[in-house]
Amino acid sequence: MKITKTFLIAAFAAVSVQSCDSQAGGLSSGTANSLAVVQQILTASTNQGFSILGNTDSFLTNALIEAVIPEDLKKINTNLQNLGLSSLVEKEKQYIGQAAVSSVAIAKPIVTQAIQEITISDAIGIATGGKGAATEYLKNKTQSKLIAAIQPQVESQLQANGITSLINNAAKGTNLLNTIGSIFGKSQTTSTDLSSSISQYASEQIVNGLFEVSKDYEKKNTNANVLGNILSGVLGGTSQQ
Repeated sequence: MKITKTFLIAAFAAVSVQSCDSQAGGLSSGTANSLAVVQQILTASTNQGFSILGNTDSFLTNALIEAVIPEDLKKINTNLQNLGLSSLVEKEKQYIGQAAVSSVAIAKPIVTQAIQEITISDAIGIATGGKGAATEYLKNKTQSKLIAAIQPQVESQLQANGITSLINNAAKGTNLLNTIGSIFGKSQTTSTDLSSSISQYASEQIVNGLFEVSKDYEKKNTNANVLGNILSGVLGGTSQQ
């Protein structure tokens, strides 16, 4: 579903001429429609994010997703490159892109449920928070849950692609594991430890990338009038609650 500025403004033009009589569930028509538009904004923006996650090439070439690579993963990759293992870094990135595709089926139901559970107070916060506030609300509500949910799948995907074996082979004849261990303050680390760390950081990148793409889409497709109309619609019906 693609929500444009024109669509959203038209939606609120329709809302503005509806009465605020009580509807089923105790919501006025203005409140119900305002909540619906917030949900439509988030559905459209997260669908855009999922469309990027669901395509390996799009994921790997998206600047917003590249920007949220965790700092520790950047350090790992820098050390690998310094040891002449740039090919391993490229394979790791490719595997993370493939893992992102697998994560969509797990993450999307969690996001959908959170969108459906938006309350009047949530909508007020979103409407007064400015551009990008809807995505920030959703991120705050689901980020930890999403990372925890997809991390086992991401790790499984990386293992299926042989990331541990690649690390083991790369470590032969180098001080790779000791060098990487120093990043985490450990005197020793294993290829399994490193693989698990990469899986965790990859999960964080996937989830945070989803929200960065979603926020960018939201900002480009909503404006102050839309947010003002959401607030008017919600506040106009709060006496019915």
